[in-house]
Amino acid sequence: MKEGGLDGAEKLLEQSFKNSLKKIEESRKNAAESAYALGSVKALKLEYKEALPYFEQAVKYNSENNLYLNDLGLILYTLAQHKKSIECFEKVLASDLKTYGPEHPDVAVRWNNLGMAWNALGKYEKAIEYFDKALASDLKTYGPEHSDVALSWNNLGGAWQSLGKYEKAIEYYEKALASNLKTYGPEHPGVAVCWNNLGMAWNALGKYEKAIEYLDKALVSNLKTYGPEHPDVAQHWNNLGMAWDALGKYEKAIEYYEKALTSDLKTYGPEHPDVALCWNNLGSAWYSLDKHEKAIKYFDKALASNLKTYGPEHPAVATGWNNLGTALYPLGNHEKVIEYYEKALSSNLKTYGPEHPDVARSWNNLGGAWQSLGKYEKTIEYYEKALSSNLKTYGPEHPDVAVSWNNIGMAWQSLGKYEKAIEYIEKSLTVFEKSLGKDHPYTISVRNNLQLIKN
Repeated sequence: MKEGGLDGAEKLLEQSFKNSLKKIEESRKNAAESAYALGSVKALKLEYKEALPYFEQAVKYNSENNLYLNDLGLILYTLAQHKKSIECFEKVLASDLKTYGPEHPDVAVRWNNLGMAWNALGKYEKAIEYFDKALASDLKTYGPEHSDVALSWNNLGGAWQSLGKYEKAIEYYEKALASNLKTYGPEHPGVAVCWNNLGMAWNALGKYEKAIEYLDKALVSNLKTYGPEHPDVAQHWNNLGMAWDALGKYEKAIEYYEKALTSDLKTYGPEHPDVALCWNNLGSAWYSLDKHEKAIKYFDKALASNLKTYGPEHPAVATGWNNLGTALYPLGNHEKVIEYYEKALSSNLKTYGPEHPDVARSWNNLGGAWQSLGKYEKTIEYYEKALSSNLKTYGPEHPDVAVSWNNIGMAWQSLGKYEKAIEYIEKSLTVFEKSLGKDHPYTISVRNNLQLIKN
């Protein structure tokens, strides 16, 4: 073949190759678009596990599309694969910062998403850092009366609540509620979120009737919006169960927990934090009804699920260890109980530092375990730590503080220091009567303790 003929053939082959590459590229983009569309449909039907591979395919075939990558991160977040979701969100954030600069609504969305993922991993200070960035940006872009600003306030409230700063959380939730009511009116999911959050914050502060009032509003609104088989409705059932649980209405609490569990199992399957939360709550309610073996069964399920999801250094896992220790306590295996409580304490100290309700709960539980072994000085040491932490978190008129006073009083009683015991238990009774009423099981128990010592 002549040289000119070779040159001509080469040009034709080059053009053919380029055309083929173009067709491959177009085919990949078409495949990505179809996969994304299918994933979106699955997600809208709440079929998150089925949606995930489609979003993964969309990113695989078009990795430069930030919408695909961001939504993959959201699906991973929903499925509690938080570390993977952070990888997606960080890539999208880096791209958007390069394209838009820091003062753009899309960048604020990425900061919010990263905050939610870090919050879910128990890194609350890091979450607040991202939420603050998102809030500052959105306030500058939109002003205070916008849904994105309300979302940032809500998210900040949630992170502060996780750190035990409930008054600060309520301040942010109230801002979000006022904004969303003005934007949407009362029958909107964004308003229901605010009512739910306020209910949980008041529940944490021991104001259970007030909590139930807000939680009922949220449930009624979302049942009207979504119907009974939706994660938000399941969340409200769970939260209402917790409030009724705190009021000593355990059968009513179990009724709500079972509704939430049925819905979440249908939505997520058994390996999801929301399902683990239902199992934990059911375990707590059955424990309160003295069904200890039944409680342990639920706590074991929850712990196994959360260990698989998070690994050992996460607040949800620490809660699982605490719960198992508590359920084993009445069965007399106190060394095993202490082992679980020590694991929970170590994890929570690492997550929160010493001034947090979960740390106080671990100290309180350890005090009870040592009390059962007759080590009363060690018992009082742990109870005093719990009391000091709870007083700093809540002030003197909170049920958790009353629990600490009662426990310290009973420990002094065991040491034969009856006057000192009466002093602490009278404080406890006053708080319980004021916060929970005279007919609550805790109030009755403390009243009986006081009468026993006086006799």
